Amino acid sequence: MAETAQQGAAYDSDRQQLGDVYARALLAAASSSDSVEAVMEQTESLCQDLLTSQPKIRQLLESPRISHAEKERMLDKAFTGRMDITLLNFLKVLSRHGRMDCLSVIGRSLRDQYNTMHGRLEVHVTSATPLDDETRSTITSQLAASLDQEVELVLEVNPELIGGTIVRIGDTVYDGSVANRLARIKQETLARTTAEFQQAVDRFASGDPD
Repeated sequence: MAETAQQGAAYDSDRQQLGDVYARALLAAASSSDSVEAVMEQTESLCQDLLTSQPKIRQLLESPRISHAEKERMLDKAFTGRMDITLLNFLKVLSRHGRMDCLSVIGRSLRDQYNTMHGRLEVHVTSATPLDDETRSTITSQLAASLDQEVELVLEVNPELIGGTIVRIGDTVYDGSVANRLARIKQETLARTTAEFQQAVDRFASGDPD
């Protein structure tokens, strides 16, 4: 089982590296054709709206049983005239190399590289209910002032969150939710009770009732 987990981690790492390379190439091609904004928007829409909400389409595009020629016909039929030609050609390159499974990773890496290029920091904010415009503006300005960097918010709603918000910057998570505080209190109480019990056992073993 441990070996399987290691293989899975290695596969994810390889796919991430490929995703970074392809995203860099797509960003360069879009920059050359002066279509960066369109490619960014359409790539995110493709990854989030289409592939996430239409798993059957995703399976078709990623399936090794379907030939590149057939996938290319599918892409032309679905996107010709509706998608920036730079992105459409890029999707055909991915299909030719059998790497359509990297598309979601490429989308995330594309946004990260774009933000880095423009000195922006992507901050993920999760809340129990949608944030209104004023709250989003306040959070953005406060984070920008604290971090001394332009901030781009990525918002997510999680109804199971009990109050507060969860903010993720890179690999660091700042959890201000009630649920997290309650869990932390419970954990601290359990740890304290365990320690007190252990001390009592130690005193009994040593013959010291005090």
